[in-house]
Formats: sequence, structure tokens, C-alpha cells
Amino acid sequence: MEGMLTLKEVMKHLELDQSEVERLVKKGRLDAYKIGGAYLRFKKTQVVTLRKQLGTKAGFSPTLFSRIRDFWVFNRVYLFSILLFGLVIYFLVR
Repeated sequence: MEGMLTLKEVMKHLELDQSEVERLVKKGRLDAYKIGGAYLRFKKTQVVTLRKQLGTKAGFSPTLFSRIRDFWVFNRVYLFSILLFGLVIYFLVR
């Protein structure tokens, strides 16, 4: 399920509560994929696009900190993998 976000991740990324996210789904502004009758997954690319749309309409301008936080949230697995790979190489060569 790569490229998909949970409801909690979407709520945090869009800075909305659950009812507001559900409202966006009902209005058709956000596609949600149901598993077992509940909304569980959302496309990451669509959430990022929606955040940009909501931000420009509300006068929201992402700060440097929020951009770094978003980068960390979406890429932490890759960053840890690179770090681990680098450590393994370091100890093998040493």
C-alpha cells in the first residue's frame, strides 16, 4: 500500500479533524478507499495536492518547519534505510 495514507496521517497532514476529512470525502474533493466498510486509506499525492489547494484558499503559507516536518513524515523510512546502509558499509570497510 505504498503511496497511501491512513486517516490519522491525513488528519495530521491537512491539520483537520476526522469530521472535516469525512466532509471532504463526501463532497468528492478527496478519494477514500474503504476496507471493511471504513475509510482507511487515501492517496498521498491527492492529499498533498489538496493541502496546497486548501492552503492557498485559506491564506496558508507553509513554514520552513512544516515543510521539513512533511518531508520527514513522508520519507523517514527511506532516510533510515540510507543511514543503516551507510553504517553497514562503514563497518564492512573499516
